[in-house]
Amino acid sequence: MRLIYTRTSPFARKVLVCAHELGLADALELEEDHPLQAGSRVPLHNPLGKVPALETDDVQLGTLIDSPLICEYLHTLVEGSTLFPSPDSPERWRVGYLHALGDGVMDAAVLLRLQNQRALVHRSEQWTNRWHAAIDRSVATFEMHVATLGAPEGPCTIADVSAACALGYLDFRHPDYVWRAAAPALAAWFEGWSQRDAFVQTAPPPD
Repeated sequence: MRLIYTRTSPFARKVLVCAHELGLADALELEEDHPLQAGSRVPLHNPLGKVPALETDDVQLGTLIDSPLICEYLHTLVEGSTLFPSPDSPERWRVGYLHALGDGVMDAAVLLRLQNQRALVHRSEQWTNRWHAAIDRSVATFEMHVATLGAPEGPCTIADVSAACALGYLDFRHPDYVWRAAAPALAAWFEGWSQRDAFVQTAPPPD
């Protein structure tokens, strides 16, 4: 399998963390390609021009796009994986909710990063405030649900992976954003998750 990715993408990191957790990291050939750079070949793999994209070994299936789909596909390759709850499990919707929340934080944080890279005169205060508010509410929601996240040293679900990658991206791209004081339980959980081998192995490169 070949993963088309960018090392700084939180969504690509989510896929890589899942691959490590599932013991599939060595089965992935990594091809780094930034979709915003001239000459990028990402659109050849994903019509949306986004990373990550996964070229599977199944010629009929071809390439998968979007991190939730890719992570679920990897989950199906490992018998006994608990990354995604079974369809009939009552945990399915709780895990799915927190998974979506983490992905939403990543979306807002990426958009905020792009906004901050624009010249000051071209930045939108309305959108900046909207994304900040979305992140604030989401961090508060994770704090309320932190007891339902998996223990950092135990088996994980996709909700844990998404939450950790979202918080990791906030620290990486928005180091001035202070979230720990308002979410001490979440901060303690993330401190533990930050030591997890799959998370350490997939850390983005420093700027």
